[in-house]
Amino acid sequence: MNIIFYIDGGVGKCIAATAVCRAIKKAYQDCRLIVVSGYEDVFKNNPNVYRSFNAGNTEFLYDDYFNKDTKVFKTEPYTSKQYWTGKHHLITEWCKQLGIDDDGIKPDLYPSQEMEEVCKSMLNGFGKPTLLLQIIGGPVKATEDERIATSYNVPHRSLSVEFGEEFIKQLGDGMTVIVPQIGTAPTPKGAVAVGGPLERMLALPKYVNHIVCIDSMFQHAAAAYEKEAIVMWGATGSEFLGYETNKNVALNNCPTALSSSQ
Repeated sequence: MNIIFYIDGGVGKCIAATAVCRAIKKAYQDCRLIVVSGYEDVFKNNPNVYRSFNAGNTEFLYDDYFNKDTKVFKTEPYTSKQYWTGKHHLITEWCKQLGIDDDGIKPDLYPSQEMEEVCKSMLNGFGKPTLLLQIIGGPVKATEDERIATSYNVPHRSLSVEFGEEFIKQLGDGMTVIVPQIGTAPTPKGAVAVGGPLERMLALPKYVNHIVCIDSMFQHAAAAYEKEAIVMWGATGSEFLGYETNKNVALNNCPTALSSSQ
């Protein structure tokens, strides 16, 4: 039996969805699980996933995997009141909508050995302990004037460039701060911008020494590797999107951070 699991959303949501994949395979042990999402690299090497497609490139999906026994799973946990009121974690609610039990809320990532070696080599080259800092998440848009001024109209869960620069300044010189290069977002002064393919970015959190981030892809990735991250929460909440393995900090409990983000 084939199960086609459609996922709408960004990288972080796709990482969270790997826990749903694990629950699907537990409920339907003999199925072939085919995932269709915007980020097929998230599901690479995952033993629970038979095949991963990018949503914009599904050639042969229907010919090869649709038959009279195929099940299609497509639901949206974000629309559930149980989710947005914080009663159910995103992963738990997603599984409930699919009629299955969750298998815990820990995501799974399986970077290739090649990507692991690339990340280890890059990080060793800095010669200092490394800290991965993500202050901006989601779709990034900025005008040229905003980039020149290093000021940024951040989304509701992101922090300002100025906040990032002050954070780096307070750390001192004993650590290399790595900031993921996302779209046109500016890099705070004192940080090293790291870009590259998504597959490499997904492997990076496994090998950095420390992670400080917002509610975005790296808090999900940290949980996948069971690596503690400090997660700064804005309008979203750790009770329905976070993980107990992280240190979750609500910005309304930190006036300095809150005023900086505004």
